[in-house]
Amino acid sequence: PNAYYNRWSDHTSFINDTSPLTALEYDNCFDLLWMAHANGRLTSYSFSDEVQYFENQTEDSMYTPTPPSMYPFSSFPATADGIMQLLPNQNTLIAVGCSKIRMMTHGGGGLGSWRIDHCPRPNMMHGGMNMLSSADTAFTCADLIRDPLFPRTSSAYVASSLIAGTSSAGAYLFDLTQSVDSPIMVYNVFQPTVKIQSNGHLIAVAGQDGNIRILDGKFRSPDVTKMIEAHSGSIRDVCMQSDGRTLITCGTSKRAINPYDPKSPCHYSNDVQ
Repeated sequence: PNAYYNRWSDHTSFINDTSPLTALEYDNCFDLLWMAHANGRLTSYSFSDEVQYFENQTEDSMYTPTPPSMYPFSSFPATADGIMQLLPNQNTLIAVGCSKIRMMTHGGGGLGSWRIDHCPRPNMMHGGMNMLSSADTAFTCADLIRDPLFPRTSSAYVASSLIAGTSSAGAYLFDLTQSVDSPIMVYNVFQPTVKIQSNGHLIAVAGQDGNIRILDGKFRSPDVTKMIEAHSGSIRDVCMQSDGRTLITCGTSKRAINPYDPKSPCHYSNDVQ
């Protein structure tokens, strides 16, 4: 922000003609800005520690700080089918793609991956015919599960588990500390997942049908513990306080143009709950 005029102004811009950006994430542990591209490539930028000041031309006694400079840090291919979400986890970075979730170092070294076709369908045992197919199912979102009792500066704040939603009725829990790429728990959430949020105690799964399904954040049961009817249309996003008492969603609500005619077309409008 511009301190003198009390408004935001552009200081740095990036032009990429090769592949559009699909996700942005700031890693506050290493001061890195991560950019994900539609072609599956990741690029990171670091920030300089020096803060320079220049004299404001409209006020002789005012000096405005300039933002730190950004420098390219790393660039490498991560997935073959694009990246939808980035999750920094201290010394590692997790990229969520359509058919694969990868955990990497900041330089691109592979530390583990989890594939959609290694996930069983909900309520079915492992087997060749019961596995999901990357041709008709994809990962849609994910979230890291951390212990809420430890502060962010503690080494124990590193997430050891990840839960991922899909375009089918399944959500999958993965162990980040093991080399096994199969999920350790399978949830039947009955609808495609558009967003997942965890606070360490509870897991909120936002469905395409406008409902929020609450899962046990301690992994004691794969069952849905509670369902909240949030929107009559699709949910766009969800966030939850760390104590788990407040849940906020945004999405769309469906309203009939003529409420007295059951066959009347519906109008969708933005809504916040």
